[in-house]
Formats: sequence, structure tokens, C-alpha cells
Amino acid sequence: MRTLILCLILCIPAYSQSVTKSEIELKISGEFPNGEYISPEIATLDGKDVNEHTFAPGDYELYVSEPGFFPLTKKVTIPQSKEVFVIEEKLVTKPRRILFDLTYELSPPQELDPIKITLSPVDDPTQELTIKPGDMVKPNSYWLKIEKPAYRTIEITQHIWPDERPHTIEQKLYTKQVKLSCKITHDVPPPSDVGPYRISIVDKKTQVPLFLQRSYIRPGLYEVTIEQPYYKTIGPIDFYVAPGRKAVIQGHLIAYERCLDLQINARDKVQVVSVIDSSTKKAITCYDTFRPGEKLNLQLKFRSHETMNTVVEFVVGQGSQVVPISPQPMQSFVVKIKDAKEHYDFEVDLKKIEDHHLRREGGILFDTYKEIVIKKLRKNKGF
Repeated sequence: MRTLILCLILCIPAYSQSVTKSEIELKISGEFPNGEYISPEIATLDGKDVNEHTFAPGDYELYVSEPGFFPLTKKVTIPQSKEVFVIEEKLVTKPRRILFDLTYELSPPQELDPIKITLSPVDDPTQELTIKPGDMVKPNSYWLKIEKPAYRTIEITQHIWPDERPHTIEQKLYTKQVKLSCKITHDVPPPSDVGPYRISIVDKKTQVPLFLQRSYIRPGLYEVTIEQPYYKTIGPIDFYVAPGRKAVIQGHLIAYERCLDLQINARDKVQVVSVIDSSTKKAITCYDTFRPGEKLNLQLKFRSHETMNTVVEFVVGQGSQVVPISPQPMQSFVVKIKDAKEHYDFEVDLKKIEDHHLRREGGILFDTYKEIVIKKLRKNKGF
């Protein structure tokens, strides 16, 4: 009996020396990115860091923590005779709060519909999710789609990685081109031989001229100039094209005013006495200007030629408007009156001779210009 007890006592130290502690090998992955191993921030067995300690066989409480994932707690058993014990677990990702940092090339008008943002998992695009600021979204790879009326749609891949911080979607939206039309009017319609109006558009920010294609233009601020021969130039004026709105260039072209240039066609010398608009009784000079479309009822009086009446309508053009006239000369006659102190009216065939066709010197009146012989002289107070 004593021999048996002694053998047992001698055997106990030998057994204790045969116990082997295991090193821990962690193979920790997460839901996303799927299949990628991570080195967790905290990994302990019964509170001891698995990277700094070895562990004897037995039961332990495993605790794994990594930012962006839910902590993992579970029971594990380390068996005997394991030099390296592998712990393989998958962490579940925490949803992340979504924030937006969206900017615009041009600020959208208030009447446009609100922006729409959707996320669709790359591995299952049918599961589309409409999101708004503050929503919680599981980390994953998504198709990001941003839609805003009047702006180009954004469609890109968006990776939302596991993290404790909010995930901010940063994008800039660029405007779509809008339809451009022109509405140009005239105070006086241009003649058929006048060339068309021309519109020049310059980007006000870059000062680069714009070459339009298919009558579309990008929203922005421009300088517009409208030109046409014989009309006053409009501009440059500011022209703002708003996102989502039709762009219409409007302008009212005013024709240049013109002077009157009488082109006298006569063999002999012609002395103009007066040029009068008989409608207004206003004298007309070469410095007066008139708008195209305006009419003058001209009465032209000459010293030695017949009085003329003509209607002039000013048309669109450049410089003075030339009006050719051909006054008819008159034959000169001399009438001598001994007593010419009183005023006399002179008639030819009962038609009064105009005063500008009479010339008086001293008490003698002479040189009445008429083509027919004077048959009767009549004094204004009686003959």
C-alpha cells in the first residue's frame, strides 16, 4: 500500500510538466468587406489579450471589438495538445449614419422638384433604397444614384466602409443644357436686301465666346450682343440662363435715324428758298433726322423754278436718304410800275404769283418768273 501511494506522488509532477499552453491565432473577418481578415482593436480571452498571452487548455470567454462592428462575446474551449489554437469568427457590421455634402454648379431654382438619392447593393441591384440625411445604412458596396431635375444624373459606385463615424456622400451636380430660342423684333421691318441679325454670346466668367450647337446652351451668366446692319446695336447686356428654364434672348432693334439729302437734277443753277413739311409747317434742314417709316409732305420752293410738292417716306438704310428732284425752270418777265409804294398782288390767269417768285428793288418790281405772259395785274385794294 505504501509503495502504491509513493508511485502516485512521484507521478503528479511528471503530469504537471506535460501540460502545454497554446498560442492564439485570430482569423477575424467582417460582413464587409466579405472575406477580408481584420486585426481587431481588442481580442481577449477572460480579459487577457490573445496577442500577448498563451493559454492552457480549458474554457474561456472570448471578447472581440473593432470600430464599425458589433462586439462579439462567446464561449470557446481550448483543447489539450494544441500549440496554436485558431479562433475564426465573423463580425457583424454596424449601420452607419448617412450625411450629404452636395454642391451645385449653379444654385437650383426653388420651384424644381427635390433631389432623389438611392443606394442599390452591387450584389443585388433590385434592392434599391431611397435615402435621406440621417438614415442608417449597412456598410456595403452600392450603386449610388443622384437625380435632380435640370441637372445631370450621377451614377457611380459608393463604398460604405465599416466605421463609427457618419458616412458623408460628397458630390457636385452639373446642369443640363437647356433649349435656347431668340425673339428679335424691329421698330421698322428690315428690307429684304438687309442681312440677318447676328447674336454674339460670351461667357461672362471666362470671357470665352460661345459657339452654339443645336440651339442648346448651358445655364450660366453670359454677355449678349445683337447686331444687324442699319440698326442700333444692343448690348453687350447680361443674360442669365437658369437651370431647368427655357432660355429666350429678346431684343428690339431700333433703326438708325436718317437725314434728308435733296439731289437736285437741273441744267441751270437752282436756288432753294425753303423746304417745309406742309403737314407740320416746320422748316426742314439737312441736320434734321427722321426715323425710318416716318413720312414728310415736302413743299420745295425755289427762286427761279416752280414750287414742288412731294412725299418722302424714310426707309431703313445707312447715312442720309437721297431724294432726287428735278425742278422746272420759269421764264423771267419784267413788270415796271411807277407807283410801287403800295402792296400789289399779281395774278396770272387768275392764279396768284407766289411772293418768292417776285423781286422788288426801290419802287420798281421786276423779274416775275412765269412761263406764260402776264395778262392782268390786280392791286389788292382794287384795280
